[in-house]
Amino acid sequence: MTRPLTYAALALVALSGCTKARTEAVVLVSTDGLRVPDDVDSVTLSVFDTTDPANSIFQRGFQLCGGAVTDGCLTLPLDFTLVPGAHRDHSSRVQVTATRGGLPVIDDAAIFTFAEGVSLRLDFVLYGNCLGNVDCAARDQACGPDATCQAVPATPISGDPDLAVTPDLAVAPADLGVTADLAVATPADLGMPADLAGPADLSIPADLRTPADLRTPADLRTPADLRTPLDFSNPTSDGGASDTLLTWTASTGYDSGTFYSVWGLSTTVYAVGDKGASGNPIWKRPAAGTVLQFNVDSANSNTATLRSVWGRSKSSVYAVGDNATLLALAGGTWSVVTGSGLPTAVTLHGVWIGPPGAPTIWLVGGDISGSCMDTADYNHFTTAWGTPYSTSVDCAFGGVWSDGAGGAVLAANGSKIQYTTDDGATINGFAFTVSKTSYLHGVWGSSMNDVHLVGDNGTIYHWSLNGGTPTSAAEMSNTTGVLRAIHGSAANDLWAVGGNHVLHSTGDGNWVVQTNLPALPLDLYGVYAQATNDVYVVGTSNGSKLIMHGQ
Repeated sequence: MTRPLTYAALALVALSGCTKARTEAVVLVSTDGLRVPDDVDSVTLSVFDTTDPANSIFQRGFQLCGGAVTDGCLTLPLDFTLVPGAHRDHSSRVQVTATRGGLPVIDDAAIFTFAEGVSLRLDFVLYGNCLGNVDCAARDQACGPDATCQAVPATPISGDPDLAVTPDLAVAPADLGVTADLAVATPADLGMPADLAGPADLSIPADLRTPADLRTPADLRTPADLRTPLDFSNPTSDGGASDTLLTWTASTGYDSGTFYSVWGLSTTVYAVGDKGASGNPIWKRPAAGTVLQFNVDSANSNTATLRSVWGRSKSSVYAVGDNATLLALAGGTWSVVTGSGLPTAVTLHGVWIGPPGAPTIWLVGGDISGSCMDTADYNHFTTAWGTPYSTSVDCAFGGVWSDGAGGAVLAANGSKIQYTTDDGATINGFAFTVSKTSYLHGVWGSSMNDVHLVGDNGTIYHWSLNGGTPTSAAEMSNTTGVLRAIHGSAANDLWAVGGNHVLHSTGDGNWVVQTNLPALPLDLYGVYAQATNDVYVVGTSNGSKLIMHGQ
């Protein structure tokens, strides 16, 4: 049941169920064909005055209940009542963004105007076949059942809105700061219990909203040399706590060469690597295909070796690789991106793209020879291609991750980490005192206080900005082999791969080896976890491109 929340300029309240004419807009958010939390784990509601579209009147994320998440969450469908404050005479814009792992997967919006003395209803349905469509909100529309963008009508409500909400949480107008001409008496039997009257009591406590907030700070964790050794004779052993052991399947029936990276949304997944015998470095799992049914992507004609792929939606994906190649999928076709400030000649190892509305793009790379004095580049772009914020020749970079809100962490050779907190205006260095021959290949985080990096010699670091003073802790990988990539579906579901190893961690600092991998020669390069039981790993086996899937 949606809890009532109160704000100065805009009131969001649970429906009272009493029959009355109010100047309000009821927003209902439901789903059709989506899984929680596998497809969607949270919903963000944003409200804007159309006369000031750059500044939201209200914005709040709501974690959804599903799977192991049962506390501090809300159950779909969600309903909110928007009551006008100072914005009653203006058109308003409501945006509903569904996210998974902090990235938007569906983005819908609608424009409406409060009608005096009338209740309006706006229905937002999050359809399963809209996963990856984050373009409709930019048109002030919503993705419909046929996956096309459609307007959301503001339908007048005659009588009580039938939203199947328990009618026991009326909120008196005085609690909402509603102007006097909107004041409506509330029946006593529907009055709010005293212990729920204050807005502060009803907001979701900050320490329950984000799993990362509940982690033990890195500086309080047990030092690695004092932890209980792991017993891998029992695949679920991680020093006492149970862990995840998936069922793995594999296929090498694609092409010659190696897949270096994988990314996807729901049933649309891309794998990139060498051009191979087919001459095409991009392979795609079609939406109607099985988990290992990948085909050459005929939308691409470029033959350069690609090292990394990342996207913001199914229709907006970027891939980078050798000779500073940068490809973008737009309009159903892969095209070479050119522009002022883009790197030239350097090998690009990593790419990261920000969410819609803040199209931040990071490119990192370099040619590695073992020290931090190699030719290297990191480039950061915002709304349009142009001169990058910064360029560096200190280190060769293997990967980049960003929180999409100004922070980014870059992994380099020499076990060096560089980071920014201001969207790339200033890049700071933070090197660890380990072997200078170690190279950090991969990085992923759930927040700037919860970042993991992997590299040579089984290296795994947990890195935290820690209030502006970076700290790190080495974690026990239980391997001395190379680790090339890391990704997580959540802060407590982390996957690292390299060589013939696939490792999993629940975020407690211990990593458990998956002991039941397919009986093939494995050399692994990339991993992408869509959910705890939906994990893609790519690499090579006996000279053939390899894709593994864990579920």
